[in-house]
Amino acid sequence: MRMLIFILSLLLPQYLGAQKLLWERAIPTARLFDVDDINNCYIVFEDNSLVKYNEHGDSTTHYRSIQHGPIASITARNPLKILLFYPDFSKLIILDRMLSVKTEIDLRRSGMMRASAAALSQDGQIWVLDEQIMRLFKIDEQGKTIMQSEDIRTLTRSHTEIQAIQEQNRRLYLIDENLGLYIFDQFANFLHSVQLPEQHQAQALEQGILYQQQGKLQLYQEVNGQTRELPLTLEPDFITARANKERLYILYPNKLVVYSLMP
Repeated sequence: MRMLIFILSLLLPQYLGAQKLLWERAIPTARLFDVDDINNCYIVFEDNSLVKYNEHGDSTTHYRSIQHGPIASITARNPLKILLFYPDFSKLIILDRMLSVKTEIDLRRSGMMRASAAALSQDGQIWVLDEQIMRLFKIDEQGKTIMQSEDIRTLTRSHTEIQAIQEQNRRLYLIDENLGLYIFDQFANFLHSVQLPEQHQAQALEQGILYQQQGKLQLYQEVNGQTRELPLTLEPDFITARANKERLYILYPNKLVVYSLMP
């Protein structure tokens, strides 16, 4: 597995070096998004609506709720289970493939009084960070705690400001845009940290950590500790990038640009 990840980490920059533009769509007022493993894209707009686009860039369905405040994050790797996080009301909403509500979780009822980040785990459960006590919780769809970490400040010996959580390759990545990454195993045990200061909108991939820094996309390869700059020029109003095994998606306030990662 480590050899496979190492090979993929070498191939991704090569593919981007000869990137093929697949499609580009005008998408006004977009503010955040995610992609699944079968090339669907899920975009959250300024009015808090969520629209699903298929692999050809055609909108297929949408969801909108104004009850819980703004959507802070979306996890959409699994197209059958889309997770929306509403921190103002400490709510999680799970949607099905048609963007219909499957489950609603009130995190305060689960004892998490100041949830600040959330993401789906690869086994279908949910990771939540409670910044009041700086602990990670893994919960099920009923909000029941399955496991929790120790105080992250004690484990990392640093003052952390976590913006996002992601799970990939049986590892959990806590992203601090000022300091870097804090990496845990799938049982919420702290492993080590990676200093990537002033990085933005990081995403954990099989190939490494994709992030933006000073107008360029960078790929940090955890397997060898090296960072590669991807030969792709970003426009000044870049919001974020996301990738799966086949495609790279670049979001701007008024458009979405999609490239193939295949040779």
